[in-house]
Amino acid sequence: MYQQQSLLLILTVLTAPCSHAWVTAPPPRATSALNFFWKTWEEKATTTTVVMSDEERVQKVQQYERDIDEALERGDESVLPSLFQQLEALNVPLEPNRSPDFFGDWSVWYTDCPPPSNGQLGPFQGTSGQVIFDDEAKTYQNLLKVPPNDWLTATLDGVWEEWDGTLLTIENYQTEGYASITNPPKNIDWGANHWKVTFVQLTIRLLGITLVQKEFPPNTSRVWRTTYMDEEIRIVRAGKTGRVEDEVVFFTKRSPAPLLAKSSNPGLEWLTKCFQPKE
Repeated sequence: MYQQQSLLLILTVLTAPCSHAWVTAPPPRATSALNFFWKTWEEKATTTTVVMSDEERVQKVQQYERDIDEALERGDESVLPSLFQQLEALNVPLEPNRSPDFFGDWSVWYTDCPPPSNGQLGPFQGTSGQVIFDDEAKTYQNLLKVPPNDWLTATLDGVWEEWDGTLLTIENYQTEGYASITNPPKNIDWGANHWKVTFVQLTIRLLGITLVQKEFPPNTSRVWRTTYMDEEIRIVRAGKTGRVEDEVVFFTKRSPAPLLAKSSNPGLEWLTKCFQPKE
């Protein structure tokens, strides 16, 4: 029983991105930092793109993608933030969440998010990915599989919608100088590249047999930002609330990823401290 509870605890924090608390919609609150806050958001929402010919853009994209692949192969994470930013500056299309390329399977090749979102489950090393279904219900799945033959898997089922700019708030999570705001500017098309995800159910399977199936409390949500996407590659900045300062990065591809071990395993004690579910 203890082992099963420990496994459930580890896998439940699969609720990427780096989900260490439950999220609910914020109550209306005023703030003296309103003007400064929305200035920050306008700068984030309006992505600066590099002006160049289509041929030059293709060449740049191919070069940055090669550089990222080479850095991952040699294990040099120090250059990745800069390479991601250079690729994001070529942000095409400008409305990635409304592109047909948005849907389908995406495998995580790199993330600076700690376990288990990087594919590491305690002593087990696996791979993580995401499937976005092209359906009216706007459903998706976060997947984690442990080889060989995916003998241990965790599947998080959820739904998504275009984000309207309203920040989420997390219990016991404070950001200096900021407050939750429920009246976002109407002149920003947040949904073009921001999406609010809501977790529905987590299923853990061992050798294909369902061990645990857990429903999430209502409004267990996150805000994700698609900062670059083409037919084969996608970069997502995923956060707890919609604020830039709590985001982590996910570099994903259509092709299957190798085993990820980019973050050291903090152990069950760390996970226990971070994970505080509501009854």
